[in-house]
Amino acid sequence: MRSSLRVVLAWAPLWSLWFLISMSAPGQSVPAAARDATVAIGAAALLGIAVWRFTGVYVWPEQLHFKFYGMHLVAGSLFAVLWMLPMIGAEALRRHVGVVEIVQLPRLVAWFAIGSWIYLIVTGISYAIRSAGGCGSRSSWPPKLGAVVAFERHDDKRVRARLTNGTTVVASRAWSSALRGKAT
Repeated sequence: MRSSLRVVLAWAPLWSLWFLISMSAPGQSVPAAARDATVAIGAAALLGIAVWRFTGVYVWPEQLHFKFYGMHLVAGSLFAVLWMLPMIGAEALRRHVGVVEIVQLPRLVAWFAIGSWIYLIVTGISYAIRSAGGCGSRSSWPPKLGAVVAFERHDDKRVRARLTNGTTVVASRAWSSALRGKAT
């Protein structure tokens, strides 16, 4: 199955949920609900590409540190704000009013919370897919024994393994010792 079709199918349930929630608003038409769902979920899907790349650069650490949480707090906030921008623009166009009339604190807080929630879902799914080695992720874990080219020290507790495909993975020393024992 093509990757673009997989992405569309992955976002379809969230689009459907957004559409149904939009339809529950009094006076909402089917085309308007579809447009709202497309703007909201389309923006989330486009930002999800950046999240996928972000989770490839900042891999899930062996031990969670405050830096990891801090990076995701900043990235999640940025995601939520960038997700809100098309929502604000679409709402202003739909109502034929200025952006200032749309930007009200209760609405911004709600949209920020929803954008943060979407970020958490996308990030969690991205890390889950990467840890399982699916969707062509570069972090297929654990790497095949024949794929390890060289080991080098990363820090006191971890080593870095260079793979034949050019990628690098960081592993605990216990894991690398077990791997070296099996490889010899």
